[in-house]
Parts: sequence; structure tokens; C-alpha cells
Amino acid sequence: MHSYIFDAIFAGIHICFSGFFAAYGKSSIGFAHNVLAVALIRVPGAWLLSNAYSDTLFPMGIASPCGSILSAVICVVAFTMLNRRGAFDKPMA
Repeated sequence: MHSYIFDAIFAGIHICFSGFFAAYGKSSIGFAHNVLAVALIRVPGAWLLSNAYSDTLFPMGIASPCGSILSAVICVVAFTMLNRRGAFDKPMA
């Protein structure tokens, strides 16, 4: 639980972005960042760290916040790129 607590900080960021993207009809970004985080960080990271440190769960718990950090970074980059292109200029009803 000690390492998993940090996930709440970054999960709040990417969950808010997912809702924002969905409101603007870009829910595929929310799907993509979640799939990438699970496939690239959460599952392989938890598996590798559980094998490397079998005596404690702390390192395995780090995989979840790392996946959320990747999701938050993807969301910030996507938001910045779309905002520069004017994708959010027109308010949605």
C-alpha cells in the first residue's frame, strides 16, 4: 500500500483528462493511454519486480504509479498538441 498511494496523485490527473477528451469526442485518447500504460508499464513492471523482489510487495506496487505517470504524460502531450491545433476552441454542447 505504501507504494500504491502515489498512484492516487497521478491517476487523478489522467482520469480528469480522460473525461475532458471524452467530452470533446476524443475518447480514443483515453483508451490509448490506458492500454499503453497497462501493456507497457503496469503488467510487465509488476511481473518483473515481483520476480526480482519476491520478499516484499513494495517494488511491485511501484508499477501502478509508474503506469499512471505514463498516462498523465500522454494526456498532457495530447492536450498540448490538440490545443495548438485549435481542437478545443469551439465549446461542446
